Order: sequence, then C-alpha cells, then structure tokens
Amino acid sequence: MRGRPFPFLRRLPALLSCLLLLTALPVFAVQQPAVSDGMPGYQHTAWRVGQGAPGDIWDIVQDRQGMLWLATGSGLYRFDGRRFERQAAPAGTRFPSTNMVTLGLDGGDGGDGGDGGLWIGYFQAGISQFTQERLRSFGRPQGVPVGVVPRFAHDRNGRLWAAVNGGLRWFDGHRWQQPPASFGLPQRRVQWVLQDRHGTFWVLADLQIWRRPPGAARFEATGIAVSQMASLVESPRGEIWLADRVRGTSPLANAHGLLPAEEREARRLPGLVASRLQFTADGALWATLSPHGGVARVTFDGQQAVRMERFDAAQGLTATSAVPVLADREGNIWVGTNLGLNRFRAHSVQTLSVGPTDPYRSLVRASDGRVYGYGEDLKLFDLRRPLLGGSAAQLQAAARQAPTPVWQFDWINLARTVSGHTTLIPLPAPFTGQPLHALLFADADQAWACAGERAVLHYTDNRWRRETRLPEQACSSLARTDDGALLLGYADGTLRRLHGATVNSYDATEGLSVGPVTALLQHKDLLLVAGEAGLAARFGNGRFLPVRTDMAGVLEGITGMVADANGLLWLNGSRGLVRLQVATLRSAL
Repeated sequence: MRGRPFPFLRRLPALLSCLLLLTALPVFAVQQPAVSDGMPGYQHTAWRVGQGAPGDIWDIVQDRQGMLWLATGSGLYRFDGRRFERQAAPAGTRFPSTNMVTLGLDGGDGGDGGDGGLWIGYFQAGISQFTQERLRSFGRPQGVPVGVVPRFAHDRNGRLWAAVNGGLRWFDGHRWQQPPASFGLPQRRVQWVLQDRHGTFWVLADLQIWRRPPGAARFEATGIAVSQMASLVESPRGEIWLADRVRGTSPLANAHGLLPAEEREARRLPGLVASRLQFTADGALWATLSPHGGVARVTFDGQQAVRMERFDAAQGLTATSAVPVLADREGNIWVGTNLGLNRFRAHSVQTLSVGPTDPYRSLVRASDGRVYGYGEDLKLFDLRRPLLGGSAAQLQAAARQAPTPVWQFDWINLARTVSGHTTLIPLPAPFTGQPLHALLFADADQAWACAGERAVLHYTDNRWRRETRLPEQACSSLARTDDGALLLGYADGTLRRLHGATVNSYDATEGLSVGPVTALLQHKDLLLVAGEAGLAARFGNGRFLPVRTDMAGVLEGITGMVADANGLLWLNGSRGLVRLQVATLRSAL
C-alpha cells in the first residue's frame, strides 16, 4: 500500500511452579477457536485494480441512497455496484490531498453544519467536508492539528468529533475546537473515537483507553493500555470490543461498564490480530487481519468463540493486505485491500445437512409460525434457524416439544401430531383411501381437503364434513383470505371463493387464463392465481391481469407462493425460486 497511514524473581522450585501454573490456568486461559480456510457460507466477488477498481482502499461508508464511497490513496471513489467513479472536487475547488484515509457521513441535522455529504480525513492534510456542490477544507488555521485522521464519530448530542494523531477535536460548524483541559484527556496520539448505544463516549489516546460516561463532564482513564493503531467496535449485544495489534482482540465493556480483567482475558482472542472489526446481525465478528492475512470471520456459541474462518489471497481476496471492513444495510460484507474491493454475500439458499432422507419431503407451518419438515415416516424435524446446525436427533427432539399441534399427511391420510404423539386421520367413506389433490390447514384444529374426483371435505370438531355449498368437483388448490373466505382453484382453470353462504366463480371472462390452477395466494388486496400456463394477479375488485416477464417459462408451473414480512413474494416454480416485490408488481400492472 502507499505508505502505512498510521505511525508505528527468582526461579521457584519445579513443584511450586507446576502448582502455580495449574491454579492460574482458569484465570488466564484465552480462547483458541478452530481455524479453517475459506467461507463456504458466502459468495465472494472481487473487483480488482486491473478491472477498474481503485487500490489502496483505506475506508468504506454507505450513504443514505445505498452508494458505497471509498477513501483511497488516489482520491475519493463512488461505487454503485457496477462502476467505480472517481470524484472530482466541485468547480473552483481542489482536495488538499489525494491520500484519503477516513470517511464519515454528514449528520445533516444542522448540529455539525451537515447537509448530507461526507467528511474526509487525510493522511497529513487535515479534514474536508464534501458534497457535489461544495468542498470545505480545514487545516491548522481552522483548528485541525498535524497528523493522520483515523476516525470520525457523532456523540449522543449530535456533535461531530475527529480523532487526529495530534489531538482530539470537535466541530462547532465553522472550526475544529480542542476540548478544554478540564476534560482530562491527553492531546496526542488520538487513534479512535466511538459513541456506544449506552451513552458512553470512548477515546483511544496516548496508548490508553479513556471513556466519558453519560452525563459526565470529564473523561476517565480506564488504566488499560493499547497498541498503536488499535480500534474499537460495538457488537449487536451492546458490548465494546478492542482490536489491539499486540494482544489480539477482546471484549472491553458492556451496558454495566468495564468487564472484569479476568473476563476480558478469558475471552481474549490472541490469534485475531486485527486492523478493523465489524459485527454482523447474526453476532459473528469479521476482522481484517494485521499487517496481512486477509479477512477472518469468528462465530460464537454464547460467549465462547467456536470457529474462525479465514479468507486470503489464496482463496481469491484481491490482496492479503486489508484494512476497512463494512456491513452494508443488505447484510453484505465489504473489504478493501491495496489491490481492490471484495464483497461477501451470504448464500441465500442452503441445503440442509440433516432432515428426512426419503425422496418425498414435505414442509408444514404450524399455527404459531414454526416450520417443520418430515418424510414418509411422518417423523417431524424442527427447522427453526438457530437449530439447523444440530443433529437429526436434536431436531426431532425439538419437534416433539412443539407448543402447538402440527398437521401432516401421507398421501391418503391426514395426520396430527400433538405433544410428540401422531394420530392418523383417514378420509371418511366413500373417500377413504382416495388420493388427496389439495390440502389447507386453516389453524391448529381444522383442515380442508380435496379428494378423489368430487369431494371438498372440511375437518373440524374432530370429525369430517362434506362441503355442500360447492359443486361436486374436487379442487386442485386451496387457500384462505384475510377475512376467512375459502379460495379453491380447479383443473379446468376456474377459481371459486366461498364466504358464508356466497360462492363467487371466476374464469376467462374475468381475465383469468392460467390453465389448471396450481397455487393461490391472497396478500392484503393482491390475489395471485398460478397455473400450468402462467400467473395472474388481481388487485382489489379489479379484473385479473396476466403477469409476464422477459424470461420465458419462469412464471409457469408455480406450485407454491408465500409473502414474507417485508412485502416480498416468493414463488416456487418449474424454473426455480422467483422473488417479486409487491410494489414493483403493482406498478407494472
């Protein structure tokens, strides 16, 4: 990279020595998680210098529009996911230097004079405030001391602070001000600033850790020493973690204050010598390794680090020397190196390593929202995400503790599992043993079934009833609406809606022309009808409209449709899994 941007008793008898060592082990033991190469759970994409990416990437931020901004040794770059664009200074101005090492988002609330732009920290050229229309630069005459600017942070009152090697500074809207001596803080070798969610403001200064608790006027010395170029980060649990270039990585504090020295040492990761740290929402810790070694991901079981995955140039990283690591709003991890940019995206679809082994696998969602899987033997597997790393026996044991009844079927019978006990529910005569064409488990106590050639059956109050309000025609698909109506799709392409004593029918005269109906979904005011020949949508009481794409066949043969909590539609068809946004579908139709 273009210059590193940060400054560089007597012997006891043998028996007594052994005793002292044994008694000290519980206190001074550190964590040594298993280490492996590669990150199989992530897709890695690299943009290299020879492909248009900048080199010497020192910092990365994501703006409010989702764009990435890169501080590099050759200037400021913007990246939209496809193209890197070097940013010129506004007309009539120039950046004080192209060697940029730190970025911060403008507050945009007036507290720092911000208007939604960027703050830029330089290697040895002060600080700039940048928007597309204006560039304001601050050097020694404007209060910025000489030295590298490693970090910006807003405190809980919205005030912007800058860690500068020559001292801590805050911005008053016009100049950078030095805190008064009453703050009790050294004014040299300031490496990092962090405002945590509990209200404590942290500063690394003069190779020590300082903190200002909520409401306090002075900073307190913690007595904890740090190395040059140390950094801090906050975890999803609200813990503050320290990356130290000598002692490795360790937790520092939580909501209750500093952790005891014994706990900090017991949870220390001496093998994780990091430049930067970044936690993700799942609690994993990502780190760029110092001074080389690529990137690492540490996973935990509670407070115990259980695994460290490493990814370096041998696995495809653009270079072994990496500094910035950023988790964007979509959950992607971005890592900058001296030879390009890297993205790690979690695989969205993963094959379960345990579960039913027979070729006919089924999924069912219970009334409480939990999802279970089972095979022809009807043995349930609890598929809640936190359990998926367990064994088959563990998933089955969890399913036996299901808090609500679980519906199942074995092609000719229904089954209901309560408190780990499964009871078969045969169809009533004369439909006993006939194949099931469609099923709907309305809640924990009732089910609908279409069987044979003519029957629509309703199971409630522990007995079967034949639905006499509908024509004697077995359906091919079933669904419920938010107002409790029953939707039935048929092999002749017809759709019926049963609500109370009213039955409404829909066919090609209302625009519905999808062939034999294979799946139904009512989501708020949107009704989707899937068939062998395509997909139709209806908003409110309007006509059915065909849904078309420029990918032939992708919306044919859909057999399952669900809407998630984020308003995304997921369709399982003959061409694989399809995702649609309701808003996009509405605007397209």
